[in-house]
Amino acid sequence: MVSSGSLSSPLFCYTAGEEFVVAGDWGFERYSYNSTDTPQGGGAAVQDTGKGLNIYHHDADNKWCAARDAWSTDLPVPTK
Repeated sequence: MVSSGSLSSPLFCYTAGEEFVVAGDWGFERYSYNSTDTPQGGGAAVQDTGKGLNIYHHDADNKWCAARDAWSTDLPVPTK
């Protein structure tokens, strides 16, 4: 696994319409992503796909703010 400190910021492309549920002041978004991550020190780009879950809270100032973001890659666990 590559630490996040060795990659440049990836560009995430979310697939639309997987699932979004609102329950009171909370919102739940299930998504999948694909990205291309380029090592800062050079080398081949790493293609990644995965799934995630965002949890939003509707604050008193009438804004939806991300409370949590959990994700996992579809890439296999590297062997040593």
